[in-house]
Amino acid sequence: MSGVLDPLQEFQAIKAWLLAQAKAINESETVCLLDANARVLAEAIHSPISLPALPTSAMDGYVVSKQCLENGFPARLPVLGTLFAGADIPASLPQDAAYKVMTGAALPGNAGLVIPVEEAQLLDDYLLLDTNKFRKSHIKQVGCDLSEGELLLEKGVVLGAREIGLLASCGIAACPVLRRPKVLIAVGGDELQSPGVPLQAGQIYDANSWWLQAELTELGCEVVAVLSWQDDLPSMQSSLRPRLEQIDLVISVGGVSVGDRDFVYDCLQNLGEEARSCRWRLNMKPAKPLAYATWKQNAGAVKHWLALPGNPVAAFMSFQLFAEPFIQSLSGKKSGSKKSCLAQMVQNVKADPHKLLWMQVRETQEGLEVIRQNSSSRLLDLTLADGYLCMPPNCDLEAGQTVEYWRYRR
Repeated sequence: MSGVLDPLQEFQAIKAWLLAQAKAINESETVCLLDANARVLAEAIHSPISLPALPTSAMDGYVVSKQCLENGFPARLPVLGTLFAGADIPASLPQDAAYKVMTGAALPGNAGLVIPVEEAQLLDDYLLLDTNKFRKSHIKQVGCDLSEGELLLEKGVVLGAREIGLLASCGIAACPVLRRPKVLIAVGGDELQSPGVPLQAGQIYDANSWWLQAELTELGCEVVAVLSWQDDLPSMQSSLRPRLEQIDLVISVGGVSVGDRDFVYDCLQNLGEEARSCRWRLNMKPAKPLAYATWKQNAGAVKHWLALPGNPVAAFMSFQLFAEPFIQSLSGKKSGSKKSCLAQMVQNVKADPHKLLWMQVRETQEGLEVIRQNSSSRLLDLTLADGYLCMPPNCDLEAGQTVEYWRYRR
């Protein structure tokens, strides 16, 4: 896949190949609506009821019967009382009287007209009708919003606030959704220490497992475990094996390059049945090293492993470019990539003559500004950035030029 394509084509080809490996999880579960947000609907849902279930007033006003309207005009009708939403209603409306009515109140079947408050003519406690030219009835008929059996949501829809609100409006309290991907995080490095513990000489704090958990949670994954392993192949393998039955995906950070103690690729080659593994050193910056493996566990379930580089910014960008769309596909979400945006550059930016560059950018009132990066471990740059853009080799950017970029989730 590499070596014969230019850096951008190489990246696109590898990404497309990886996404082709990520088949949607087909197991489903039924969850309550509050747990359904951002989940993928496993079955089509039809409305169990009609909405509204009874004729309903669309306005605050005064309601009269169909028979009353047939009696002719002018008319002087006593107002008998008030109909409220959620309250009992009379079996039918009289032909010689009216009711005051509130928006959303159910109406008897013989309701013929609601006159809005602002159009009603009153004298003492009587409603005056002197014309039959009413533009609208202001009555919502049974099923005018939804009919019983009408399709609400198709299978594969990603549920959000609007979809959940629709289901709730039909009295649906739970729905079938695809199971969340179960992910194991593995972070390697003898030098890593947990935040909150004093550093010893030569140690650094582990940031990768923390932002990874945040990203995976936001993407709707279930993080099964977080492993911190030493740079030692036997200990890596022994800590992994008991966990592999429980997971769909391993995401590891670090140990994927070609250093003397980079053993992740060796792990990838010794997994389960029908194992396949690939490793790339992409001609881009950051996120150069990448590896992938797939295999079948004892029960025949397909497992995946994405191995990302260890430097935090490189790992973060590798996650954005490869892991996030891979997880979206595993989750059953149809769109495998972020939607891009367009903006004008506020400065000139020089491209690399040979490498594909991923640049952190900030949105300003003047346009899009590149955040200069001097280190693939400087996480501060990510907190300053609103997104990132792609710069192919020798494709310099000029101030005022319209460019494509991708926003981070907020």
